Amino acid sequence: MNGKNNSVRAIIILGVIGVLVFAIIYGGISATKNVGKSKTAVTAEKAIKTMNKLYDDIDVSTETPRKVPVSLEAASVKEALPEISKYPAQVENTTDTYIEIFSSTEKAGEGKDGWLIDMANAFNSSGAQVGGQTASVRIRGIASGTGTDYITSGKYLPDAFTPSNELWGKMIEAQGTKINLVEDRLTGNVAGVLMSKTKYNELLDKYGSINLKNITEAVAANEIAMGYTNPFASSTGLNFLVSTLYTFDEKDPLSVQAIQGFETFQTNIPFVAYTTLQMRDSASSGVLDGFIMEYQTFNNSADLKADYIFTPFGVRHDSPVYEIGDLTAEKKEILKQFIAFCGTKQSQALASEDGFNFLDEYKPEIGDISGDTITQAQKLWKEKKNGTNDIVAVFVADVSGSMEGEPMNKLKESLL
Repeated sequence: MNGKNNSVRAIIILGVIGVLVFAIIYGGISATKNVGKSKTAVTAEKAIKTMNKLYDDIDVSTETPRKVPVSLEAASVKEALPEISKYPAQVENTTDTYIEIFSSTEKAGEGKDGWLIDMANAFNSSGAQVGGQTASVRIRGIASGTGTDYITSGKYLPDAFTPSNELWGKMIEAQGTKINLVEDRLTGNVAGVLMSKTKYNELLDKYGSINLKNITEAVAANEIAMGYTNPFASSTGLNFLVSTLYTFDEKDPLSVQAIQGFETFQTNIPFVAYTTLQMRDSASSGVLDGFIMEYQTFNNSADLKADYIFTPFGVRHDSPVYEIGDLTAEKKEILKQFIAFCGTKQSQALASEDGFNFLDEYKPEIGDISGDTITQAQKLWKEKKNGTNDIVAVFVADVSGSMEGEPMNKLKESLL
């Protein structure tokens, strides 16, 4: 009997607890349901009436559209260029008495592309003396075309400039900047066309020999897919552009005959790369039968040497050295000593280990060319680079500001 009573008592207690818990929860919900809300409920009709009243207080006026002047002047190169800190020095000066040198990247990069870096570090450790003071050099690696823009625009002037070839020096001189060639060869190199062995043998059977003239004829006839680099940035690309124009008219690379030949040639060019790396990636995918490159890079690439044959063209890429502006006697002497340091037998042996100083027997295919002609060739390329192909224009507007800086600069580069 007692057991039965205990069971009933337990059931009653559980029931009471359940009622209390329900009451607590319900009370909590009821107490907080209006927290943060207005004490007065708003109906949809009242909300619409309130909005209409506010709308009546809004005055709308229509302004007459006005025209404003639009500047059609070309963008200033000086303003378009980033600060020079965008291209940090690979070698810093170690003394207060020093010179700064702009250098093309095939000799101021990393690994096998760092010969001039090694020379500068060794020179700075050598204790070279000028006027009783220890001297040193600063090396800033920068693409030859970009370095030329900094110099001609006056955005930043180094003491000396060693581009890949003399074409840039001629352009700088033609644009009025004081420049003086003090060394025509710091180390030897040449530009060339790399062609797959299969395609090379096909053209050899047809033409009997392979040179740039035969290659341009084959491209114009749509017999090979050829790629090259942007002649505004790349030394090899600029050399290729000028040399190609000369194949169509040896006497005048800007004649009607040369321009017509280039238009036909350019129509069959599937790809113009901004960098050699982009072009090489396209070649590895099988899109291209041939592309351009310096021999030093080719010589250091076992995979390229296994699959391609190198045919030199154009002017030599012997890394000339120029004084920029009016240097003091002290700076002239530092530059003179550094050039001599790079020219020693030991230094040139190191350059050879990095792939330079080969094909010394190659002689330029084209004669002397003026800086004005080179500049006009670049302008012609901008006008004719799409050949007879239709162009689709895309307008890009950055409304958020997220592309400010480097992303926007890259976009501008892609629109060259």
